[in-house]
Amino acid sequence: MSEAEEQAFLQAVQSDPEFERLFEDYRMIWNVSETIYPNREPIVDVNAQWAQFEHMTREAKSPKVVKLSPRFWLTRVAAVVVLILSAVFVYQQLNRDAFETGLVYATNASDETLYSLTDGSNVYVGTESKLEVEDVYNRENRRTRLHGNAFFVVKPDKDRVFEVVTDHLVTRVKGTTFLIRTSDHSTTVGVRTGVVEVLVGNQTEILTAGQSILVSADGGMIKRSVLEENDVLALLDETTHFENVQLKSILNHLKTHLNLIVQAPEAMMSNTYTMDIEGLNTKQILEVLQLLTKSSIEQKGEIYILKQ
Repeated sequence: MSEAEEQAFLQAVQSDPEFERLFEDYRMIWNVSETIYPNREPIVDVNAQWAQFEHMTREAKSPKVVKLSPRFWLTRVAAVVVLILSAVFVYQQLNRDAFETGLVYATNASDETLYSLTDGSNVYVGTESKLEVEDVYNRENRRTRLHGNAFFVVKPDKDRVFEVVTDHLVTRVKGTTFLIRTSDHSTTVGVRTGVVEVLVGNQTEILTAGQSILVSADGGMIKRSVLEENDVLALLDETTHFENVQLKSILNHLKTHLNLIVQAPEAMMSNTYTMDIEGLNTKQILEVLQLLTKSSIEQKGEIYILKQ
């Protein structure tokens, strides 16, 4: 193995208890096989010796039966198994860490922001947080990486899962709403609607609506609890900035969190806009909407209607 592969292999041994157990089992087989022929030459290059054996059998002048002792086969099988296990786990470890960043959504210390992703999913990103979106997002996958806090409203897609990678776990869904909070010490995942799959090492935890899980940095502690709805509302209610968000999502947010009901023609709903409503009253918010959408506003009771 190269130096990088060896480091990844050692990291896998240290972080994955099941892999460590398997590795120790096969190392024991290897060590036992070494004692079968104490006076034989040590195996320096398994691949070379195996190739030599195959060459010998192919070049034999006359057909013959090659009889090998069970001990010979045990040695070779143990060697091959260890090599295969090492290669597979190193590949998995390196592949798991591979992430080609495309777009990056980052917030400062006073900005909770709603972003729309290219597949129609929405993400409320908390203060001092960063969401990285893979460069092949919505083409080959729907994979993101989160540092900080965010609430995800995932558009359903039966063919492609939506993934959120953190330093401590991977969250996978097909269409639901859930909260993730990360720190240097742990990651918490809480499900508001639907079902979420949380991958911690080689362990899988299934969460349904109202459930939450906390995973420590070393994966040593997995604690289940109830989702704190106030944690979700605190993030959503304080969101005042919308970055390239579909009008449908903006109006839904205003209705749910500001009790401001605004309607618009269906043809306008998929248009995206960027706006900031921090510190604005109802009249000012309506004026901003009117300016952005190039519309007029008609009021019917407590309902405001955008018209182009």
